[in-house]
Amino acid sequence: MKHFACGKLSIARIANIYGELVNRLSDPNDELPVKVEAAIAIQHVLEGQARCLPEVKNRSTADRSMLKPHIRVVVIEVLRLVARAEIEEMTGVMDALLEEFVDDIIPIAVDVATELVTFAFWISHRDACG
Repeated sequence: MKHFACGKLSIARIANIYGELVNRLSDPNDELPVKVEAAIAIQHVLEGQARCLPEVKNRSTADRSMLKPHIRVVVIEVLRLVARAEIEEMTGVMDALLEEFVDDIIPIAVDVATELVTFAFWISHRDACG
């Protein structure tokens, strides 16, 4: 996905890509590697379109608006991936999401905090048990 993220994609195509990636990320039946790749692909599309097509005014704003309705699900699922597997690449995904959607993440701060508390509890319990 990283190589295609810089391509000139229509807004409809980007909306479809984000929709499918969010579905893969949030589907409870998908395996961990599928979810990780979906999260990383979201990051690549988000960053790639803004970086590679700067000549198109308002392009990155339009692209972000396609992901905005899904931001709660994406953030929570990325935090769950971190909790499940401590995957380093998720740090980059979270950084990209926070950079682009800080105003949209603030309203879901309680949900994010709940996930972080759950993660911290899980880590402390895991360390205490061996």
